[in-house]
Amino acid sequence: MMRKLLGAVSLSAGMLAAWFGSASAADMKFKAPPPPPAPVYNWTGFYIGAHAGGDSDNDNFNFVPAGTSTSNSANSFIGGGQVGYNFQVSSWVLGVEGDGSWTNLASGAPCPNPFFTCSHSIGWLASLRGRLGYLATGQALFYVTGGAGFSDVNHTASPPGVAPFVFTGTYSNTQVGYAVGGGLEYAIAQHWSVRVEDLYYGLGSSTAAPGTLSAANSTKVTNNVNTLDFGVNYHF
Repeated sequence: MMRKLLGAVSLSAGMLAAWFGSASAADMKFKAPPPPPAPVYNWTGFYIGAHAGGDSDNDNFNFVPAGTSTSNSANSFIGGGQVGYNFQVSSWVLGVEGDGSWTNLASGAPCPNPFFTCSHSIGWLASLRGRLGYLATGQALFYVTGGAGFSDVNHTASPPGVAPFVFTGTYSNTQVGYAVGGGLEYAIAQHWSVRVEDLYYGLGSSTAAPGTLSAANSTKVTNNVNTLDFGVNYHF
């Protein structure tokens, strides 16, 4: 009788062990640990970066009071750097950014007097702008931007170098206008983001006195530049 009782107890213990073992295996199979939480990106803070791309411009010579004009345009590579600060409020990001770019925009076309060539060149661009962005996701920031734009602009009216066309006119000025545009910035890591940005520089106009670009007339010059660049930022 004792042997039968011990056998029954052993059988019951074995069945319980098997049941608990299968339950534990089921828990291990169907109750995997939850995935780690998605990283939370905070856009508030300073950043610094670099950019490169292309630009194009349109330049106009308007000879006053003759009432004649000519224009030319150019395309070039652009590259430079930027620094700024962001402040995030919920899904909105406010910021300010300053940038500087080097370029080589240069072209020429016949002046109203076809014996002369009206040419221009731009060597650098800069801007100081505010930014207003909206986070479509925690990582994707769509933004608009606007502020002051600056550039050096150099103008030349050059003759063929034979009499009586011996006057060569030059006029250089730092143009101050506005810069507006927009872009998309995307956070690829905790401290890094990439961006694409389009800017329009309305550099306004200035007037060269008689004896600079024209021997007898004053000359009003106007410049506009459009840039498209790709950049990378490091966020502190």
